[in-house]
This record gives sequence, structure tokens and C-alpha cells, in this order.
Amino acid sequence: MKRWEDRVQNWCRSLGITLVATLIVAAILGAVLSITPNPNAQNGLALRSGQRPAVNSQRAGGDRPRKVAALVPKGKDAGPGGGNQKADGATSQPPTATSGVGPEPRTEKGSGDRAPGQTPSGPTSGADGTTPGSVAQAGTAQRKKSPVSWVKSLGDLHRRGFHPRTGSATKKRQAREKAEAELVAIEDPTAVPAIWHVFAGTHNHDYLIARMLDRLKSPESTKMLAALSVYSPDEKAGRLATKALKTRDPTEFVEWLASVFESPIKWRPEDTPEGRVLIIEGERADRWFLFPKPAEPGPPRPGIGIYDLDNPYMTPEQRQVAAAMNQAQAAMARAATEAQFKAGIEAVQRLNQRIKALNERAVEVLREATGQAFMAPEREEWRRWLAKRQGYPYVPPTKTRKPTFAQVVPPLYSPTFIPIPTPT
Repeated sequence: MKRWEDRVQNWCRSLGITLVATLIVAAILGAVLSITPNPNAQNGLALRSGQRPAVNSQRAGGDRPRKVAALVPKGKDAGPGGGNQKADGATSQPPTATSGVGPEPRTEKGSGDRAPGQTPSGPTSGADGTTPGSVAQAGTAQRKKSPVSWVKSLGDLHRRGFHPRTGSATKKRQAREKAEAELVAIEDPTAVPAIWHVFAGTHNHDYLIARMLDRLKSPESTKMLAALSVYSPDEKAGRLATKALKTRDPTEFVEWLASVFESPIKWRPEDTPEGRVLIIEGERADRWFLFPKPAEPGPPRPGIGIYDLDNPYMTPEQRQVAAAMNQAQAAMARAATEAQFKAGIEAVQRLNQRIKALNERAVEVLREATGQAFMAPEREEWRRWLAKRQGYPYVPPTKTRKPTFAQVVPPLYSPTFIPIPTPT
């Protein structure tokens, strides 16, 4: 029995090996057939498409038959190459039968289809074989793709020069200096969005950004310089950006810097039966913040003669302890609400300080960049000056009614009171 099992196993093993070998041979034959050109198949495809079948000697690089060469017209109608065709291995493809009048030649790029010293009659090609029309189309594609490519190249340069993974401190410093030199040497204005995208957000790079934007003249770079001059905490970067704005057109940055101006926020407290209200009068809208009064412990509940969970029995000492705990809970809730109210007022005051600092900084930049002596951060004064400089009258915006928004501020602490029943 075991002998038969061994025979069956050997037979199955040999059958499997045979099948695998057959598949390998079939795959090799298929690859060879796909690489080898099939003249019959190509001729059949040419006949179905209305073209003349190719000649084997042409595919092999030999001379063109005389009958086919005789069909090629001579002179200016012979195509971009013009003149007589050379009967060497660099001939053009056979004529096609696409037109109804007669066959037309299809020439290839290069000078192999025209005689020595002959000037082509078609459009002039460049060194890379492109025509002026194709160059214009390629230039448009490059301009559309340039910002994306700049983001990638600047990102790689940023990682390689400013965040190297290996190397000593000296090599890292040298890599940074080399990267900064390459960045400062950029002269393509299309790199401006990529510069802001890659390097902005880290104040350590503000001075480097100002140096790069100083060389790139464009309205977009001017606005970025204006932003650095006002918002950058790096004093050196702010001075360089302000100096660069002197060489730019004021129409590119005055309106933006004037929009930085903000009026100080006016506020006042007000007491109502529902609680305290913090009223903030902004430039575009008014807001009312209501801080509800915290809950107070109620009077003892009258007993009904039945003691249960809702009406527990308490001794006089227990009632005194419960009342003291309720008063402590109410005091904690009042203190939390008062702290919230004061925190809101302090936040408004800090915001006013920031508004004042930004207004003063923007006025300083505008005065230095334009040479004007406007002292107050009045947005309309600078807009009126800009309109006069451009030669058209200034029309101030019409005042509209400000909306008012009300918001209830949830309390920080909600007290929990112990119910105290009256003695029965």
C-alpha cells in the first residue's frame, strides 16, 4: 500500500514540475513575440488607418525604394525640410494617404531631410527641437508650476540648512550659512509665496525673510514686508522691512497698514436684577456679557410631620452646621463670579494696550516709509492722502448701525446647598 502511495506522490510531483516548466517557456515566448516587430500586423494597421504600408527596408534602416521616393514632391511643397530628399538611413517616414488629392510627406525633426546649406521654409526650431509656439506654451506651464516647485525646493533647503540631522556644530553652522547665502541670492518674484509658506511663523527667521523680500520686487512681497515691519518681535527685522518699504510704491502698502489701526475698546459695567453686565462697545459691534447672580440658600422648608430623605430629621446643632455650610457655598459662588467679572475687564484692558502699541508701530512705519507727518492713527486720514496722491477724490465709508450681541457667561462654581427642615 505504501508503495502505491509513493508512486502517486512521485507522479504528482513530476506533473507539477512539467506544468511549471511549460508556463515558464510560454512566458518567454510571449515576451519574445511582443518585442519582435510583426510586419504583417503593422501593414494591416496601416491599411485600416488609410496609410501606406511600411517597407521592410525602411524599418531596417536601408535605402528607400525608388517607387516610394518618386512619390515625394520636390520644392517648397515638400514640407518643412524642402528640396530633394536624401536617400540615406535618416530618411523621413513614408508618405501618407490622408488627403484626398495625393500623398503628403511626414518629416521628422532634425536636418537629415534637407540638403546641406538649405534653409528650412517652416518655423525655426530651437536647439532642443522646440518651436516658438511650444516655447510660449512651456513658459506658461512653468509659470503656473513655479510656486509649487519653489515650495518644494525651499522646503528641502530649509531642512538641509537649518535642521540637519547629523554633523558637528561647525558643520551645522556652515550648512546654515550656505543655505542663507543661497536664499538671499534668489531673484525670482514667484518665490515670494513659498518663502512666506516655508519660513514664516518662526521669529528666528524674520530677519532672513526681510533680507529675501528686500531683493524681490512685487506687490505681494511689499505686503509681507509691511507685516514684518509691524508684527515681527525682531527689532532688526522690523527696521530692515521698514527701510525696504521706502523703495516701494505707497499704493502697495499704505492701505494695508492703515487697516491695522483699531479704535480702543470702550467698556462699562452695569448692574441688573439678573446679575452684572459687562458692556463692550467695539468698532464694528457691541457685546453684552451677562454674569448671572449666584444662587443663595433659601429659608428652611416647613416640615410636614413625616421625616424621609426629602425631609430629614435634624437636631438644632445639625441645622446650625448645615446653615453655616450653605452660607460658605454661597460665598464661594459670589467670589467666583466676581473673579470672572474682573478677569473680563482685565482682558479688555490688555487688548487696549495691544491695540495702542500696534497703532503706534503702524504710524511710525507709515511716517518713515512715506515721509508724511500724520501723528494720530486715523485710518481715514491716510486713505485720504493716498487717494489724493493717486489723483481721485476720497469718499469716506458710510456709517452703519452696529449690531449688539448678548452672551450669558456660565458661572465657574455652582453651589450645593443642604436642605434644612423646620423643627416640628
